[in-house]
Amino acid sequence: ASAYYLLGYSSNMATPDGKFHPIAVKVRRPGLEIRHRPGYWAIKPAEAARLAAPAPASAPNPVEAALSASAVSRNRVIRTWIGTARGTNGDMRVTFVWEPALQPSGNRGQEAGPVRVALTASGADGSPYFRGRVPDAGSAAMVSFSAPPGMIALRLSIEGARGEILDSEAREITIPDLTSPRTSLGTPEVFRARTVAELQRLKAEPRAVPAAAREFSRAERLLLRVPVYGPGDAARTLVAHLLNRAGQVISALPVTTDDARTASQIELILANLAVGEYGVQFSAPGDGVEVREIVAFRVTP
Repeated sequence: ASAYYLLGYSSNMATPDGKFHPIAVKVRRPGLEIRHRPGYWAIKPAEAARLAAPAPASAPNPVEAALSASAVSRNRVIRTWIGTARGTNGDMRVTFVWEPALQPSGNRGQEAGPVRVALTASGADGSPYFRGRVPDAGSAAMVSFSAPPGMIALRLSIEGARGEILDSEAREITIPDLTSPRTSLGTPEVFRARTVAELQRLKAEPRAVPAAAREFSRAERLLLRVPVYGPGDAARTLVAHLLNRAGQVISALPVTTDDARTASQIELILANLAVGEYGVQFSAPGDGVEVREIVAFRVTP
């Protein structure tokens, strides 16, 4: 009476048959009353096969995948953004942007933080595309160079105010070919503004520095600009949707196109959104295939 016990067992039946199987329970101690289920129904063979089958691979969540791709390791002192757009003579225009990453408290020796980045870009055969220091800046800096489609290797050396090396990194990226006659999208650019006047200045400045961060406060406004390319001078239609973290559509977003019809942009007021994680999906139909790009970001108080 002072304890409760649950007795169970696993059936040694070789093949599930979907039938009822009786159960008999016996104890050696006399004078006890035994209460138990009279038996159980075995699962059917088809159900057993379904349970034994491996779980189907679920499609990756595009918003979560984009957030993971933009995440910065806590060991890095800068965050970067690399964008590609159509250049001249068959080359692509590659833009490199860097920003200081927020350092955790107690990280001594790097109070001043990074002030410049030495960048080297070369092709698979070692052909140099860029070598030099990205211009110094208090909050962000940018440089652009030409490179043909294909793989390029980047080497970064992050320097402090006294010229000391704070961090270094090597990575390989693939430059897409945006010169094909099919509809294609360049890398979406994200600009942040705190006032309407600042937003208007960003809209009027074609070479404004995009934000490398993907975390913004509700007090900010975002301007997202994405180049759209197609065959000849044909009009290119771009559609934008706001997504939640699960990748579900929240609403359609109005898209405007500049006079040159080479870039489309949207404005997003973050005060209208709750704190959380979102994505903006750009899609452009062309040649029977819809081309898509997703920008994911986090909204903070």
